[in-house]
Parts: sequence; C-alpha cells; structure tokens
Amino acid sequence: MSVYPEDFLKLAKELTNNTFNCPDEIISRTVVNRAYYSAFLSARIAAKITSTSGSVHGDVIDYFKGKKKTGVSNRLDSMKILRQKADYRPNESLTPQEAQNCCRQANRVISALALEPDNSSN
Repeated sequence: MSVYPEDFLKLAKELTNNTFNCPDEIISRTVVNRAYYSAFLSARIAAKITSTSGSVHGDVIDYFKGKKKTGVSNRLDSMKILRQKADYRPNESLTPQEAQNCCRQANRVISALALEPDNSSN
C-alpha cells in the first residue's frame, strides 16, 4: 500500500476531533507533525527534490523562496517552526487552535502546489 502526502493531512484533520481518550496536548502535537509533513512532502515532490538528508527541509523552503512562491515558503517555514516545537519542546504548550491552524496552512500549501502549471506530480 502506498501512502500519499495528502493522507497525512487527512489523518491530522481526523485527529483534531480527538475521539481518543488522550490529552489534547498529545493530539495537538501529533496533528502538527502530520500536517507539516503532508505539506512538506507535497512541496518536496513539486520541487522534484529527492534528498532525505536533514537539510532537505531548508532546501525545499529555499527552492520556493527562489521561485518567488513566498506563500508556500513562508507557510512551510512557520509550520516547520511549530512542528519543531511539537516534536522537540515538550515543556512548551501547544494548543488545539495551533494544531487546527497548522492543518489550514497545510491545506493552503497543497492547494497552491496543485495550481502550479508545471506540477504534474499532484
């Protein structure tokens, strides 16, 4: 079975309903992570970047900055910062509102990429 970047966003949106017996904080962190990776992977595919190195996140953001796609690059950059907070700073609060906003931003990135005239990957 293949997994597509959009599948991560679908899961993130489902998780925002929090039908689990799990603290909102944990759900919010997971939502941010999955929403970010949905947008990031979509952008990496659109940019035709195949690297999986640690610097690839910055490479993808820089690619869209260079293409003057600041809506995409700025959203990815802010989502990346929030994802780092979710994954690496457990002592800082992360709210359900931040998680929902991250889903909205991921949706906007994916929609913008789908409008790219030379983007045959999506």
